[in-house]
Amino acid sequence: MKHMILSTLFALSLQAQNLDSLITLAYKNDPTLAQLQEGMALSKRKSEAAALWENPNLTLGATDLRVDDLTTRSLEPMQTHFVSLSQKIPLWHKLALSKALFQGKEKIAKYRVEDAKRKILSQLTGLVYLSVIVDKKIALITKNRKNLHHIKQLLQGYQADAEYIMEVEQSLLLLRSQKEMLLAQKALYLQKIQKLTFVKPTSIEVQTKFVNIKAKVDMKHPLLAMYAQDIKIAQKATELAHAKQKPDIKVSGGYFQRAGRADYLNFSVSMPLQVQGREKIALQEAKIALKMQQHKADALHNRFDNAVKMLAIIMHKNRTTYRLYQKRILPKQKQISAYLRAKNRLNEITMIKLIDNANKVITLQNLALDELASYFKAYAKMRYYL
Repeated sequence: MKHMILSTLFALSLQAQNLDSLITLAYKNDPTLAQLQEGMALSKRKSEAAALWENPNLTLGATDLRVDDLTTRSLEPMQTHFVSLSQKIPLWHKLALSKALFQGKEKIAKYRVEDAKRKILSQLTGLVYLSVIVDKKIALITKNRKNLHHIKQLLQGYQADAEYIMEVEQSLLLLRSQKEMLLAQKALYLQKIQKLTFVKPTSIEVQTKFVNIKAKVDMKHPLLAMYAQDIKIAQKATELAHAKQKPDIKVSGGYFQRAGRADYLNFSVSMPLQVQGREKIALQEAKIALKMQQHKADALHNRFDNAVKMLAIIMHKNRTTYRLYQKRILPKQKQISAYLRAKNRLNEITMIKLIDNANKVITLQNLALDELASYFKAYAKMRYYL
């Protein structure tokens, strides 16, 4: 069985993965998620136990044991054998309130699972898009290195000054350094993806197109639902604390047997005298806890709302700037390149200007991809909230 699982994971690692398939794998394989799902089952058991009465107490005993004669039980009337039972009886709907409180915690366990899934979705979205954009940067470096190699060959063919050739060689070395850095970055992204999915894909398919989204917080977000449930739990805890101001009762009954005398029964009802004020303090604490939960929920709503608005601003800026690079800045720079090449053929400019311009085009292309990467970083975070 283990061999089959490993073989399946190996086969999956050789296939091109898309974002949805990676998310599905993460939901299936992530151990933290599995732990939270077990927590749901544990919370369910606790809510079931909360509705049960406490176990009764069974007492067996003998009274007036004579140290000078332990075996004889008819020496005096008070010598008896007895068996008794006692049971605490909860009143004022305390068990129902306790069960409702634990059912609320059961729902919170469910929301924790859903919140963890959103975090995984957000993390994977960011890693996948950044990995693909790194591929674009590597492809761009490969293309630019070819162009610079071509320039170097032309310079050598024209027997240009050595300083020009060295400038091109320096640019080639810098591109090689950038490529090594990007390859390491790519490997890091893939390792992080493997950490979440237990699969390290050799290739990832995803379209780096801008996404039309409505920047509005999902009011059914599991973390918001969790905080709302915390308020309900605090309300139930307040009701329970109020109910506990009225005591439960304990009922006891016993059967007493005496040698040579009539047997008899004993019955009693007891309850604690709540004169120390502990229950009143517990009620005050529950009311304060309720107010704290309400304030925490308000703060969370405000944090979510501001986070979504700020991410929307970042995404708008990145989208606008990227399009500006692609439609205006880079075409203009390429137009400048064509103009400089024409001037160079007429020997009206130095070769160093051509080299500088080629490097400037590379820089602008990287800046454009940086804007694209920043956009999808923000988009990945946004997916957690929406």
